[in-house]
Amino acid sequence: MNIKTFHLLPALFLCATALTAYEDPKQAIEASNKALRAKNYAEAHKALTEGYKLSVNPTERVLVLNRHGELYKMQKDWKNAEKMIMMIIDDKKATNDQKAEAWNTIARYKDAQKKYEDAIEAYQKSLELRPTGNQAQEVMNKCGMLLVRIKDFTSAIECFKQVPTIPCKDKRRATAIAFQSYLNIANAYVAMKQHKNAIQQLNDMAKKPEFKSARQQAEIQKAIFKIYDTQIREAVRLKRFDEAQKGMDEVKKIVNDNRIISLQMYLLSGKAAFAARKRDYKKAEEYYNTAIKIATPSLKFGAYGHLIQYSLIHRKHDKAEKALKELQALPFTTPEEQYLINFWTFRYLNVTKKYNDAIKVMEETAKIKDLPHYRLANCYGLISGVYFNGLKNNEKAIEYYKKATAVPRGYWKNAYLKKKLGL
Repeated sequence: MNIKTFHLLPALFLCATALTAYEDPKQAIEASNKALRAKNYAEAHKALTEGYKLSVNPTERVLVLNRHGELYKMQKDWKNAEKMIMMIIDDKKATNDQKAEAWNTIARYKDAQKKYEDAIEAYQKSLELRPTGNQAQEVMNKCGMLLVRIKDFTSAIECFKQVPTIPCKDKRRATAIAFQSYLNIANAYVAMKQHKNAIQQLNDMAKKPEFKSARQQAEIQKAIFKIYDTQIREAVRLKRFDEAQKGMDEVKKIVNDNRIISLQMYLLSGKAAFAARKRDYKKAEEYYNTAIKIATPSLKFGAYGHLIQYSLIHRKHDKAEKALKELQALPFTTPEEQYLINFWTFRYLNVTKKYNDAIKVMEETAKIKDLPHYRLANCYGLISGVYFNGLKNNEKAIEYYKKATAVPRGYWKNAYLKKKLGL
C-alpha cells in the first residue's frame, strides 16, 4: 500500500459514513431532536430531509413530515411548515385519516397566524375526509370556536348544534364533547348579549339525561351563575340597583355559598358608593356595615377595605381609624390577608400624612413570607410614591421605583410617576 492510498482511506470512510448516517427515519428524527436541543436548526432540518428520503411507507413519511412542519413552526416559517404538511395531503398512498389530520394541522397553523377564515376552511376539508367519529366532533367544535372569534355567532351556534349529531363509536367521549358544545352555544349567546337565551340553553342542558352526573350539573350551575354575575355587576355599574336585586333573587335559587355573599357585598358597596355621591353618608355607612356583617371571615378584609376607602375619601378620619382597628383585630391566616391589613394601615397613615410610619409599614409588608411577586412590587411602588408626593425626596423615590420594577414577575408600573421622576 503506498502512502497516498493510506491517507485517502479515512476520507473515503467518512464519506461512506455520511451517506449512510441513518438506518431509518426514526434515527433521523432522533438526530434532529439532538440537533434541536443544541439549537442547530440547519442540522435538524438536514436530518429530517434525510429521514424523509429513507421513508418507505406513508406512516413513516407522515411521521417525518409532521416533525418537519413543527420544526418550521418553531421558527415561525409558516410557508415551509405548511408545505411539509401539504406533502402529506398530496401523498397518493396516505389514508383519509392521515390527510384529515394533516388538514387539522394546517388549520392550527392558520389559527396561530390569526388567519381564522383559512383555518375554518382547513377544518371543513378535514370533515369532508372524515365526517364521523369523535375527531370529527372535535373538529366541528373547533370550527364553531373560530366562528365565535370572527363574531359570526349564528354560524357558530349552528356548528355547535351539529356536534352531538355526528355518529361516533365511543359514546362516553361523544357525550363529553357534546357537553362542551352545548356550553359553547350558551357562551355564543352571551357574546351576543342574549343572556336569556343563554340561561335557557343551560337550563335545557341540565334536564338532559346524559348530563345528570354531579360534576356536569355543577358545571352547568357554574355557567348560569357566571351569566347572572356578569349581569348583576353590569347593572350595579350602571346604578340599576333594582335590576341587580332582581338578578340576585334569581341567583339565590342556584347557589348558596361564598359566591352569593360576595355578589351581595358587591351590590351593597355599589349602593353605598352611590349614596355617598348623593351625600347621604348615613345610608352609605349603613350599606358598608351591612356588607361587613354578612361577610364570611375571608371576605371581611375586603369589606373593611371598602369602608376605610370611603371614610378616607370623605375625610371621615375618625371612622376610618375605627374601621382600621377592627380590621387589624381580625385573625389572618394567609399572606394575602396580612397584606390587606398592612395595605389599609398604610393608606390611613399616608392620607393622615404620617409618611415615615406609612413607609415603615410597607417595608415590613415586603418581608411577608410567600408574598406574591406583584404584591411585593406594589409595596416598593407605594413607598416610591410616598417619597415623591409626601416627603419630596426624589432620590429615594427613584430608588424604590427601580426596586418595584426589578421584582421578577412583579409587573409593576406607574407611567405618571415614571415621567415625573425623569426615568
